[in-house]
Amino acid sequence: MIPPSDLRELTVKDYFDIVLKRIWIVILIVVVITGFIAFKSFSTPKIYQTQVKLYIGKTTPRVSGKEDIIYKGSPPTKEEMLNLLKSRVVAERVVKILNLLSDEEFIDVKDPAAKLIGMVSIDSPKDTNVVFLKVTGKSPLKITKIANTWAEEFIKVDIDNRASAAKYGVSWLKEQINETLKKLEDEEKKLNDFLKENRIVAIPDIGEQKEALLEKLKNQKSDLEKQILEASKKYGEMHPKMDSLRAQLEAIEQKLKEEQDLIYSLQEKSLQYKILRRNVDTLKSMYNDLLVRLKDLEMSKETIISNIQILDKATPPSKPIIPQPSKDITKALIFSVVFAISFCYFLEYIDSTLKTSEDVEFYTKMPFLGYIPSAKRDIRRSEKKEFISWIKPYSHTSEAFRNLRVSILFSFPADTSLKTIMITSSIAKEGKSFVSTNLAITFAQAKEETLLIDADMRKGRLEEIFDIKTKNGLSSLLAGMCSFDEAITTTPITNLYLMPRGPATPNPAELLSTQQIINVFEEAKKRFKRIILDAPPVMGVSDTVILGDKVDGIVFVIKSASTPLNIINEVRKILGKKIKIIGAVLNNIYVERDKYYSYYHYYHYSFKEK
Repeated sequence: MIPPSDLRELTVKDYFDIVLKRIWIVILIVVVITGFIAFKSFSTPKIYQTQVKLYIGKTTPRVSGKEDIIYKGSPPTKEEMLNLLKSRVVAERVVKILNLLSDEEFIDVKDPAAKLIGMVSIDSPKDTNVVFLKVTGKSPLKITKIANTWAEEFIKVDIDNRASAAKYGVSWLKEQINETLKKLEDEEKKLNDFLKENRIVAIPDIGEQKEALLEKLKNQKSDLEKQILEASKKYGEMHPKMDSLRAQLEAIEQKLKEEQDLIYSLQEKSLQYKILRRNVDTLKSMYNDLLVRLKDLEMSKETIISNIQILDKATPPSKPIIPQPSKDITKALIFSVVFAISFCYFLEYIDSTLKTSEDVEFYTKMPFLGYIPSAKRDIRRSEKKEFISWIKPYSHTSEAFRNLRVSILFSFPADTSLKTIMITSSIAKEGKSFVSTNLAITFAQAKEETLLIDADMRKGRLEEIFDIKTKNGLSSLLAGMCSFDEAITTTPITNLYLMPRGPATPNPAELLSTQQIINVFEEAKKRFKRIILDAPPVMGVSDTVILGDKVDGIVFVIKSASTPLNIINEVRKILGKKIKIIGAVLNNIYVERDKYYSYYHYYHYSFKEK
């Protein structure tokens, strides 16, 4: 996986191509998921749903213009009514009324009421008194009967609850009336006893009358006190008239005291009387109120109505809610397409291989020389793909090699020598022998005498490809066991000569490090215009590194969608900056899959026209 920070910026075309080259994965995922959902949808038993629309009033109904006192204390809340709607009480009544115990769907069920409750759902939108009672099941007619019966029984249960509450209310009121009546009788007895005990027929108004009498006595007292003062001055204290005046003053003071005591006594008795009278009046009022409420409740008990209304009855549904094949398949199709495309992007994200020219140039920093398409569609099984440029000169692959030859030549200035070209790769099985053989054939077809050298003295394949059996080759030439001419052999292809790898040797790196390899190259440059070296992979051996600074340039073969980027970059480090890398070629492109099909098709057509 390439680190996110090292990823190149993708274009819209790149995103399209990521999916297009994996189109069969997309098709497979879409077909499997959609097919599975379609099969499951069509094989699922049909489930229907119907509903009753109810209205549950906020206030309790009124009877004869008066507020219903059944729930006067705390009428049921909407939540309590919804709980009652889906209660076992209602369910058991529905089971009994519809005789569901003999129904084949319920006959083996241990708890029919619980099963019935499981078929019912309630939808109560916020800020509204409308409630939807929904019933789900396999039979449209059965669930319709259940829904309508359920709503009717719900109303009946509510009425029964109100009747029970009314019955309890009547009993409670009667108890309260009896208790109040007893208290009233006790208070009236206390009042009568008070009146008898104090011999009171009626409580007089002692206010202004007694106040006037007290004021008159106080004035008389004041006048006598003045007369006594004047008489004492005129007659002296011992005069008989003084005794008469003093006797009158004492009589008035006594009268004043008696009147004040009488007033205080009357006021106290008046207060006691008022308290007793108020108690009696209060109890009489409570008693009369209870009688009125009892009468109203007895009337309402006979005419109890519910605050629940059926707005719309249930009707048999024409279509099932489960399954819905069209919706299920549409959702499955959308999901599978999104999942498949996401999976393609995930595969691309974890894929650190190179697949495009942009990838090669951005990640490896090597010039891009061209694409080599897979030769499978252009050649028969009996034919060797290494000779495709010879046996199928008008194929896509052959044209790709001609383009590669042009790219290599144009990558060097005209006045610069480019005779020795080494073909290598990072690891084995990337197609370097396939590329080096066909590139050599292409140079030979351009009337350039070309020498193809099998420089992979460990696992070279050119002898097998050209079906040549010889004891001589590069290893024997470097070891001084044969001459240059003896190491070279002709091929069926005009202008193309081959130097096989020669006998196996345990120390290829030592042979390649001698002066002899330089002498071989010098001799080859004198005799041939182009020398193509099929070198071993860079990873694992040092042969290619040794040869790298002795050739004019290196062509790096990268197998498309196969070679990890980290290996390629490791190879770049191994080769170092001194070795001249002409560029990279992307091998094994599938023209049916990749976006470069039109590119190859165009050039193939153009070549045939020539």
